[in-house]
Amino acid sequence: RRAMVQNRERQDQVMIQVLQNHTPDIIVIDEIGRDKEVRAAATCSNRGVRLFASAHGSSLLDLVNNRELRGLVGGIQQNSVGDMTA
Repeated sequence: RRAMVQNRERQDQVMIQVLQNHTPDIIVIDEIGRDKEVRAAATCSNRGVRLFASAHGSSLLDLVNNRELRGLVGGIQQNSVGDMTA
């Protein structure tokens, strides 16, 4: 089933509507480019739906360094390691 996104500003809402109303196994998204779409993608993933999407960047590092998109690749965390742990 295909769900058209008439207005790109509503892409995250359409993703959630599809998730709630159609119980898909897989959702395919043309492009994720904003934080609210990343959050909608996480919601889909948390409910067991596989997500295939495109996101612009020339490398994985580009996505990690992009504040809005880094959630797609697990985000980043800061850790301190002491001599005993290392």
